[in-house]
Amino acid sequence: ATTTFKIMREIQPWVTGMSDNSSRLAHDAAFKWFYVNRKDDLYKKLAKTCYPEEYAQSRDDKDYAKDLKLLTKEGVLEELKKNKEKHTLGWIEAVGRQTVLDILFLRREAIKAGPGSVEWNASRIVWGNTSERAKAECFELMHTSINKIGKSGPPRRYK
Repeated sequence: ATTTFKIMREIQPWVTGMSDNSSRLAHDAAFKWFYVNRKDDLYKKLAKTCYPEEYAQSRDDKDYAKDLKLLTKEGVLEELKKNKEKHTLGWIEAVGRQTVLDILFLRREAIKAGPGSVEWNASRIVWGNTSERAKAECFELMHTSINKIGKSGPPRRYK
């Protein structure tokens, strides 16, 4: 077997049943973050797509809308830090930065959470918002040893 074949044999395809459909994301805080940043079209789309019920409630329920309007970016971040939600904080920072490594991280989180999850929908939106150059770099990194779901195991490819 050639080296190329051996390497490609080690890279495992994405499998639907791989996810345990568990999310470590603090959904309330993530929605609040998207909502307070909704003046940016990306965050507005994320809020509407990832949290459709909450976003509809923010339009329909005046008390809920009033509470959300009192939120600030700093307040949401402070709440995350106070509650020690490091994973959620890292996730929303990755959504905002959108570097190649962040995009790869978001795609791994999407696979862990499974189709239809907030992570899945957000990853698709961020991917659609990514430049072609960054997408190419991300595809290149998919086949490296840094692209693993857990601490060990082969890299994963994504659809």
